[in-house]
Amino acid sequence: MLVVLSGEKIVLDGIVEEGEGICNESLMTGEALPVPKNVGMDVLAGTILQQGSLVIKVTAASEQTALFQIVEMVEQDIGHKAQYVRTIDSIVKWFVPFVLCLAIGVFVYCLLFNQQDFDQTSLQSGIIRAVSVLLISCPCAIGIAVPLVESQLLNAFAKLGVIIRNRACLALLGKETILVCDKTGTVTEGKYTVLSGYEKLSLEEKSVLKALVSHSNHPIARSVDQAIIDFEESNIEKIEEIIGRGIRGYQGTTSYYFGSAIFLQQQGISTPLVHLRKNMEAQTTVFFAKQNICLAAIHLGDRIQPEVQTLIQSLKGIKTLLLSGDSSLAVEAVARLCGFQEWFAEYHPLQKRELIEKLKKQGEIVMMIGDGINDAPALTASHVGVAVMSATDISIQVSDILLTTNRLQILQKMHHLAKKGHKIIKQNLFWAFFYNCIGLGLAVYGSLTPLFAAFAMVMSSLLVLINSKRVYLNK
Repeated sequence: MLVVLSGEKIVLDGIVEEGEGICNESLMTGEALPVPKNVGMDVLAGTILQQGSLVIKVTAASEQTALFQIVEMVEQDIGHKAQYVRTIDSIVKWFVPFVLCLAIGVFVYCLLFNQQDFDQTSLQSGIIRAVSVLLISCPCAIGIAVPLVESQLLNAFAKLGVIIRNRACLALLGKETILVCDKTGTVTEGKYTVLSGYEKLSLEEKSVLKALVSHSNHPIARSVDQAIIDFEESNIEKIEEIIGRGIRGYQGTTSYYFGSAIFLQQQGISTPLVHLRKNMEAQTTVFFAKQNICLAAIHLGDRIQPEVQTLIQSLKGIKTLLLSGDSSLAVEAVARLCGFQEWFAEYHPLQKRELIEKLKKQGEIVMMIGDGINDAPALTASHVGVAVMSATDISIQVSDILLTTNRLQILQKMHHLAKKGHKIIKQNLFWAFFYNCIGLGLAVYGSLTPLFAAFAMVMSSLLVLINSKRVYLNK
């Protein structure tokens, strides 16, 4: 049995045996709003008890907690991703021995089996052909065709504000068939802000409201406190916070209340019927009342990042999926507003990873975008993991790509640039193989002199270099 006090971190998974409180589970779920905890409810290691006190019964040792499993899976996935070998590298590895064997074979053939009449002796002919074979193929355009394009892509991405942390992702970047986005902190801003509802309050009422909310560290109270600026707090004689429900304060014989509709109804105060906006910016509504009269319904919400709708609409041919640990209603509303084709709600970190693995088994090339530790397993499991600028340290460390800007519209440019890079790689490889096949054939037959072979080799490498430059010069 463990006793957890207000402000402390819960160190092991367990079940609440006594007490009540509010837990900040953003580490595990990514969601900004804290979760009320009562007797019989589960608590997770790594979360923080913001208010109240709990006695929890431990249900998992440190090696069995959800947090430990997340870290272990992330380490395994990172190890697998670190093994990067280009397909062309396996060909290049055998190309040099092949050319050497071919040069020796041509020399031996001319020396022992050539019966044709030449101006030079058979020895001279063999040497010339062997040297021509070596010069026409080394240094090989095949070996530099891919690395040159990759280096140009890295430069071009850096100019856009995209840092490639794992070069292996370049092979799949631009070929993704499905885009999976985390909701809170990625598609949305990840913090609750006051949208409306307090404007009609008088100056005195705003001062009283500020005095009430300034005595709480609840995210909703903090948001309201930040919204009411340039107001001095009224002198409230007694302030009492009821965990998970609201705040009650007294000014003389006058009582004030701030909290949820249920909290006010428990005080005998009726609240107006509130309809959430269709765009779901106002996902939460709290009320401010004086005595038995409700003065204001204050709407708070997590705003959607600008350009998300434009990005989703521009990604033609790519499936889009919204994945979150938030409630089903909130996730569905954001998904419909932004235009996501599918959405999954109330998924914990390990479930997110399982979904990514399922998509991969179905043949999808998955790009995942996230920002929190709860997204880390999914980021490492995906083919291309992208972390946004505001991401936590662990998400940045496990990601393949880091965006240095909050403008998600950059993903469209990144996709088109990667597709262009793949096209140029194919052009380079076609030219390199075509050149080497023709050049080696002519060198073996004796139609190339060493001087011309050296010149042709240089020209081939220059053509590959110039073609690779088109990635960066023509974004």
